[in-house]
Amino acid sequence: MSKFEHSPDEVVTGTMDSLTETPVAKRAATLNAQTRVLQTYEQHRQKTMELVSLAAAELSGVVERTISVLGAGNCMDLDLQQLATLFHKVTLLDLDREAVESAVNVAESLQTSRVQILAPVDLASPLATITAGSLSGADSIAQLCQQLANPLAVLPVAPADVVVSTCVLSQILSGLTQSVTDNHPQFLSLIQAVRRGHLVRMLQLLKSGGRGILISDLVSSETTPALASINDAGLPKLLAQALATGNFFSGLHPGVMLQDLGTSPDIAPYVESPIMTAPWRWKMGTRIYAVYAITFRKR
Repeated sequence: MSKFEHSPDEVVTGTMDSLTETPVAKRAATLNAQTRVLQTYEQHRQKTMELVSLAAAELSGVVERTISVLGAGNCMDLDLQQLATLFHKVTLLDLDREAVESAVNVAESLQTSRVQILAPVDLASPLATITAGSLSGADSIAQLCQQLANPLAVLPVAPADVVVSTCVLSQILSGLTQSVTDNHPQFLSLIQAVRRGHLVRMLQLLKSGGRGILISDLVSSETTPALASINDAGLPKLLAQALATGNFFSGLHPGVMLQDLGTSPDIAPYVESPIMTAPWRWKMGTRIYAVYAITFRKR
C-alpha cells in the first residue's frame, strides 16, 4: 500500500458536523460572512480560473475530468459555471458548509448535478479541534506535528484529476495561531508540519498524472502599502524585498514551498515539475494582497 492509499478503517465518517461548533469553524464562518458582500474579486478570480483552465487543457485527453477545490468558502474566487463546464464532477471542500451551499444556490446556469459539497471538513485534521490547553507539553506538540505533517484520516472523496487549494493554507495557519502563539518554542515546527501536511493532502486527493494548483496569499498592503500603487511589472521586485526582510505571512514563503515539493522525502518522490507563477494582486475590500501560485504534476 502506497503512502497515498489508506485502509477503509481510516476513512472519516460521520464526524464532520461536530466541527461547526469549534472556534476555528466559527471564525471561518465569520470571515466568509464579511467577505461575501465584497465585489472586488474579479482579477483574482480571473487568475485562478486561468490556472484551472490551463490544467484542464493539459488533461484534454481525459474523459470526464474531475476537480477538487480546497477551501472553496464563498466561491468568490471561482467561476462555478465554468468549472462545471470544464469538469464532469466538481467537489467543493471547506469548513463552512453554509458559505459553500449559499454560493452554489445563487450561481446562475450551474449544472448542480456535477457539484458535490464536502463540508464541514477539517483540511488539516485535527487542527480545528485542538485547544491551547491540549498543547501544554513537548510530547503533545511533537505528536501534533506528526499528525499534521502526515494526515492519515481520508476525506470521503475520490481522487481527482485536478486539485486546487484556493488561498486556504493561510487561513489554516491563521487558525493555528489561535491555539499557539508565535513565541512558542515549537511554533516553527508546527508551521512546517501544517504546510507539508497540506501538500501531502493535495497529493492524497490527486490521481496519478493529475495537476495540483496551490494558490496562496503572501503579504498584504497592511504591511506593504506599495501594493496599492505598484504595477504588475514591479510586483516581483517588491515581493522579493518583502521576502528578504521577513515581511510575509508565516509559513508561506514560495521558495520554501518549492523546496518542500522538491526535496521533502514524504512529498518530492510524488511530484513532477513544480513551478511558481508570476504573482498578482488581489483586492479584498480596502486591503490588497499579493498572491502567487505553484503548480505541479503528481507522478
